[in-house]
Amino acid sequence: QVFYVDSTRGQKKSEAFGRILLTTGLKPEQFLCIGNRLDLEIAQGKQLGFDTCLVQTGEHKELVPAAAEEHPDYKIASISEIMKICQL
Repeated sequence: QVFYVDSTRGQKKSEAFGRILLTTGLKPEQFLCIGNRLDLEIAQGKQLGFDTCLVQTGEHKELVPAAAEEHPDYKIASISEIMKICQL
């Protein structure tokens, strides 16, 4: 399934993450939320109990966590590192 988040309508990624949990029936700790934004994918994934992986690329790569929930479980410089770093 594809879950689209329209931020121009005030939708949050955490809403989509919640729908994913409901539709799969899986537990939050069974997910790895991957993103390049501390304040979006990382913080909102953490709030639901997901493990998180920050891809340090793009315009947000220099940002530092501003809150406890913005600290990712893993950090990678390229998506190609995901399998090794996250031990998948």
